[in-house]
Amino acid sequence: MPRLTTKIVALLLLVCSIASAEDVIWNNRPSVGSIEVPNRVLNMIGPGTDEARDYLLAQVLVDAAHGNTGIVDIITMYFQDDAPVGFGTITGQASLNVFVVQNATDLPFPTDNPDDGIIIDVEMTQNSAEGWIEVRAENLAALPVQIEILPGERYFIGLTPIFFIGNEPFGGLGLCNTLGKAMESQSAFRSTAPIFDDWFFAGDLFGPPDLFAATVIEPLRLGDVNCDAKVDLLDVGPFVDLLTTGVFSHKADINQDGSVDALDIGPFVNVLKGP
Repeated sequence: MPRLTTKIVALLLLVCSIASAEDVIWNNRPSVGSIEVPNRVLNMIGPGTDEARDYLLAQVLVDAAHGNTGIVDIITMYFQDDAPVGFGTITGQASLNVFVVQNATDLPFPTDNPDDGIIIDVEMTQNSAEGWIEVRAENLAALPVQIEILPGERYFIGLTPIFFIGNEPFGGLGLCNTLGKAMESQSAFRSTAPIFDDWFFAGDLFGPPDLFAATVIEPLRLGDVNCDAKVDLLDVGPFVDLLTTGVFSHKADINQDGSVDALDIGPFVNVLKGP
């Protein structure tokens, strides 16, 4: 029996008795009754031409004292379900912004321009059961420049859908919570069209006094090969598939040597076992 196959068989036998390990999600999803405020929506006349860049609504992450360090891998933002026609799940693009501040009471710098975001692929899902639309970006750890949350710093992170004019699946009103989590500060807001305005805290413009963006930001979870936000036995099959096909995944490269191979099997088992 080939050596890799032998190791895979041993892995499958070993995991039968392993409990699952799960990391915490950095920010809460919205609660029922969340407040709707404008999020920045980028409308395009056609490929490569900008028509209007309206708003940015971003979230401040808490610092390392609350366990929120690591590489950002998944971002989900929640919007009002105002779609004129049901669309289920569609693929699209969004503008991603990351601004660093030192204190929870700081706004982004005047030079922090929402119009300079990174264009990324997203999945938009009309969640009829919850009454909102989810815009989700995955595999951000594979970006050329990773978003790494470092100790002692805070980050405004905004994810804004991009629509062609006349083909907007929904209007772009972002959901907010009136209660934050830990030492998180409220959301920041900046209008860039029709005029380039100053940064404000969202509560200062829309009330009540504090508004916290309904944004779930999840770290890179080594071993979460099936991308379900936890590491458990359901990841074994996808992990084995990657071993046998040679396809690369950051989440399966447990020893972080740039490849998914037999050297990742032992570390993968350790991740499955948990702390």
